[in-house]
Amino acid sequence: MKPSEFAEKYAQQSDWFSTKLPGKYRIRVVSEFYDYEKAPFKEGQNPRTVFFCYVIDRAEKELKLKLYEMPLSVMKRFAALATDEDWKFESTPSYDINITKISTGPLPQNVEYQITPCAPSPLSPDEVTTINEADPVSQIGERLKKKEADKMGLALVNPTAPVTSEEVPPPSDEDFGI
Repeated sequence: MKPSEFAEKYAQQSDWFSTKLPGKYRIRVVSEFYDYEKAPFKEGQNPRTVFFCYVIDRAEKELKLKLYEMPLSVMKRFAALATDEDWKFESTPSYDINITKISTGPLPQNVEYQITPCAPSPLSPDEVTTINEADPVSQIGERLKKKEADKMGLALVNPTAPVTSEEVPPPSDEDFGI
């Protein structure tokens, strides 16, 4: 099977939207973004911040929300649209965007992304229903954050959980640099 055949056959079966292959992708961002620290690719590297959101992949035959882990370079361009006089929006745009991925060299990181907004269009009633029935992106983000923290050997603290005196030891001189 050729790589292009693999992408065509299996890309549609994922709950994640991906721009792994060069080409043009049309999506509609339908949620706010969630960001978290992701485990580094290699030992000794720093964790990296990732952004993800729900999108509607316009290449899909059936309506399905997908999670999209947006690369930082795409996020910067997308954020620029939010403040552009002609395309600005508060939390989600009222238009689709085309993302074009262009290979600029032999390595996987040698890519450039172009973002082009499309003409504004309303969501269909089915799309609105699907979006409203989905788990909040922050809830999924908390699960992913925990998974990544486990990979990095970190413990997450739940800021909304009540704290008891047994859980928090009294401060010591070392805590104050004494």
